[in-house]
Formats: sequence, structure tokens, C-alpha cells
Amino acid sequence: MQKNLKKTELLAPAGSIEAFRSAVAAGADAVYMGGGEFNARINAKNLTDRELESAIYHAHLNGVKVYITLNTLVRDTEMTKAAEFAHRFTNIGADAFIVQDFGLAKYLREVIPDIQLHASTQMACHNAEAAVFLAKHGFSRMVVCREVSREDLKILCKKSPVEIEMFVHGAICMSQSGQCLMSSFIGGRSGNRGECAQPCRMEYKGDGYALSMYDMCLAQHIPEIISLGVSSLKIEGRMKSPEYVYGVTSVYRKLIDCNRPPEKKEIDFLSSLFSRGGRFTDAYYVGNKNSCSAEDLKCWGARRTEQNKKETELTESKIKRELSLISPLSVPPQKEIPQFIPSRQPKTAMSMKKQKKAQKMGIRICFAHGSRFSDKLCENILSENYEDKYLEGIYFPLVSAPDMKDERYGIITPAEARDTKQSDFCRQLETASQKGYKNCLVTNISHINSVKSKGFRLHAAPEMNIYNSESVKAWREEDFSSVTLSYENNPAQIRDTDKYKIPCGVTVYGRVPLMVLESCLVSSTGKNRRSCSQCRAGCTAKGRLTDRTERVFPLFCDGQGKNILFNSVPLCATDKIQLFYSGGVSFATLYFTDEKPEEIMKIIKQAIKEKNNIKDYTRGYLK
Repeated sequence: MQKNLKKTELLAPAGSIEAFRSAVAAGADAVYMGGGEFNARINAKNLTDRELESAIYHAHLNGVKVYITLNTLVRDTEMTKAAEFAHRFTNIGADAFIVQDFGLAKYLREVIPDIQLHASTQMACHNAEAAVFLAKHGFSRMVVCREVSREDLKILCKKSPVEIEMFVHGAICMSQSGQCLMSSFIGGRSGNRGECAQPCRMEYKGDGYALSMYDMCLAQHIPEIISLGVSSLKIEGRMKSPEYVYGVTSVYRKLIDCNRPPEKKEIDFLSSLFSRGGRFTDAYYVGNKNSCSAEDLKCWGARRTEQNKKETELTESKIKRELSLISPLSVPPQKEIPQFIPSRQPKTAMSMKKQKKAQKMGIRICFAHGSRFSDKLCENILSENYEDKYLEGIYFPLVSAPDMKDERYGIITPAEARDTKQSDFCRQLETASQKGYKNCLVTNISHINSVKSKGFRLHAAPEMNIYNSESVKAWREEDFSSVTLSYENNPAQIRDTDKYKIPCGVTVYGRVPLMVLESCLVSSTGKNRRSCSQCRAGCTAKGRLTDRTERVFPLFCDGQGKNILFNSVPLCATDKIQLFYSGGVSFATLYFTDEKPEEIMKIIKQAIKEKNNIKDYTRGYLK
């Protein structure tokens, strides 16, 4: 198990070669950066291949490690290029690669056996169970989600077989890491592809900046965090200036070296470098994320003011003078890189054999927690005539699963499972097993081992971000019985994805879950405003957010202490089922949230007859 036997690492960001120089000069132990593709900050300046080569050489001369980001979802047609990039910089000396796409990670381990992999926070891993799973698959480090509390970290660091890296300073997302589709579905710019347009920073009618979080600052907790055994303390900021990187890294360097909390002047300095509204939050770490009183919103409601911007300009102008004294980069000698000859070529559209159709197209029905399912409705669904299709299954949220009445019933795991709530999660699984459930739709890596241990058949949900053929192959090898492709796959990708003889599905109807929220917005926004400090188990409260274009986004409590923010209109492609079937898809998923029972039956019949009579909907990526 993990032991903190060496000095805690300070990991700084670099979105440009200038920021890299600043990070090294300020005393970073390691720097993370990306190239021109496959990184989650694609709109940063980033580094050219030659600059990355120079950065690695210069860093190693100064005893600094370099981690390269490959932390986006990768298409089949991009897999070889991503592997070639990783091969090149493994040979040049990159110390590790930060990866989100599990399929890409598995492929890289096959074709570059000595590669070092770190699991990105975008993998949405929260607990020790996830760390054990990642260790089994060759990862040496897990970047834990920013929303994990000190109590969870304490357990995680004690039980983890891999190093734990955590964010301690900088911008944090309102959504659970790796589970935000808001920019993707309302603006066509995918956060999972590094193109996030940050709609969360916009104002919402009647609710202000309800999705905009204050920046994290855990400076005052540094001694405690070090004592927990966290291996690496990470500063966010690949979109930030070299001055910001230098200033923040310098402060945390002092705190780590002296194992002390900051002085007031140091917090003021950090705030002047960059803050929203002149303040920071440590709410996730200390566990106050659901402090919902109007006077004490510790997490969200942040906006950048003109005063904040002026303070930043003044502070950065002072730092510029220090940066002017930094020595230039050391020039690396030319190095001959061996040719990349992979042991196995990834599947691509060009090499794909014609997909073998399923014998019959299935219809899978899923209900969100708080949706209007009932015994009577389920009986109607079970008795429906599916003509040349069949009912593949009906899946219910684990927390609200009814008593078992049909072998086609299944359960859906919650958005995550923390170590502090692991015993509750296992009890819920045990209850479902005793009711007779056999099938489980898994939404997070953190659940896999627990679900397996209870004897359930595993099915991968779209929240697992299955975006390419390598991911399908990877989950098939993990004994999954079916996979549902990502909400972000387009028809061409769906057609060309190798199904690897495992049933693959696509979501053809439903309000897409855009965000999994740690903070309880249902209790603090809009007409449903109420006072609560902790979400009660099984809560079915609902709310909504309205943006400046009058789009209304429903908010549901998931019954497990999280909010789910859904798209303003449902995705609907029930008239394209035959198209997906011809591409080898085995089942089409209908996902119900706020529909009335009569609407649900109408939509099911539309899917059976492959029609679309819905007025207000989106095609999403299925257009």
C-alpha cells in the first residue's frame, strides 16, 4: 500500500514554453503540459514537439519531472497518431502520460510496454477500489477528483496501491470530473475533447452565477494533506499566464518545504494573482459542499470582477521583472527516435470488416431517480408488443429500485462511490441482489469490483465515456456483458466502432445528463428554494435553471447526495434505429426523466415503429 516515504511532489502547470520556464524557476518538482492535440486544454497556447523536447531536456537537467497530457477521448482514426506521439516522447524521456480514455490507455500499454501512465481526473475515479483497478491495468498514479473530501482522502491514501495526486489550487468545475457534457450539447464544444466553452461561468436567470465555482485554495491545509500521504500536490492553470504559474508555485514551494500553513499576506498575494470575487473555497475538502444558506454559499456564485482583473494586472507586472532574469532553456542535442512499429494496429474505419448484425434489435429502458416509473407502468412496458424488436431490459437507479418482478429488471449505480460511503453502497447492492436483480448498469470505474463481487452481470453505461473500438475491447476483456457508447459518438463513429462480439447500444431518446453536481442546487435555486445542509437518502427534490436564451434545464436530486443537471430538451433519434442496427448496434436505449406515464408509452411505441413525433428535441451528436 502507498507510503509517503519521499518528499511530497509539487506539480505545476505549463500551457506554454514561457509558463514551463516559470514553473521550473519557481521550484516545481514536476510540470505537466500538452502538445497540439489530445489534451484537455486544447485552447491553451501549448507546446510544439520541439518545445516539448527542449522542456524535457531542460527539466531533467534541473531535476524536474515532466508529465504529458493525453487526457481527451480519442477517435478510432486518431488512435495510431496518439500512440506515435506517446512513443516519441517516451523515447525522449517524458516521465509519464496523463490519460483519460481507458481504451487508449490499454492500447498504449500493449504497444509501448514501458510507458508510465497516470489516470486523469477526467476518469472520474474517487476511491480505493478505483485505485486497485487502475493498478491492475498498469497505472502508477491516480489523479483523484477535486470533489473528494479529507475523510475520503484519508482512507484512499491508506489503501491505495498507486500514488495519489490531488489538486490544491486553481479553478474547479461545478460538475463531477469527466461527467460534464454541457458545453458539448449546448455549444458543440466537448470538454472531453479539450474544447470546453465554460457555459458554467454564465449567469442564470434568477439564480445568478449558480454554476460558477470559486477557485480552490487548500494552502491552509498543506501540513494535513502531506500527513495523509498524498504523493503529488497539483496546481491548476494551463490556461494561465507565466506570471501566475511562477507566483502560485513559489508560494506552495515555501509551504511544502516548511510544512506550514500560509500567512495572511501569502493568501492575499494568491488572491491578487487570480480569484473570482476576491475569495477562494476549500468546501469540497472540508466537506461543506452542501452549505446552502443564502449568506454562506461556500462553493458557487463566483464571478470575475473588474477589481479582480486590475489586481491581477498589477501583481503580474511586478512578477514580470523577476521572470526577466530567468536563464534561457538548455538546448537539447538531436536524438534519433526508433521507428514506431506497434505490436497491434488499432481498428479504424478503413480496416474494419463489415459489422455482423445482432439477430434482433433490443430496446433498453432506463429511469432516472425521481422519474415517474411505477409497477403499473412497468407492467404496461413488459406487456407491450415489440414486433420485430424485443425488450432488452428495464433499469432503475440503485437507491430506488422496486422489488424485483421480472428477470429483465436491472439496477443503475450512482454517479460515484466514495470510501466513506462504500459500506452504504455495498449494502444497497446486497439488497438489490436479495431482491433478485442480476444485471447492473455501471456508471463509474469506482464501482466495478464491488458489483462483480456481488455476482451481478456488468453493463457499461454511457457515463463510462466509451468513445472508440479500443474501449469496447477493453470492457469486453473485463467481462462486461454489454456497453452503451458515449453520448458524444456520431453516426459514423457508431457505425465504424468494432463491436468485438459484445452487445453495443446507443441512446436514442432522453434528456442527456449534462452535469453531475456535488453541490445541492435543487435546495438553493429557483422556485424550489429550501433550506438543507445534507441531502437525505432517497431525496427526489427537483429544481431548474434558466439561461439567458430562456432554455430551462431540469435539476434532479439523485437520492445519493448529488444533483443531476439535464439538457433543456431531450435527445431524440428513435427514427434512426434502423440506421444504427445496420451498423452493428444491438440495442437502443430510452432514458426517462420527467415524462408522464402516457408520454413514456408513446415514446416507446415511437421507438418500436421507428418514428419521431416529438416537437422540441435535439439530435445531439446523432444528427
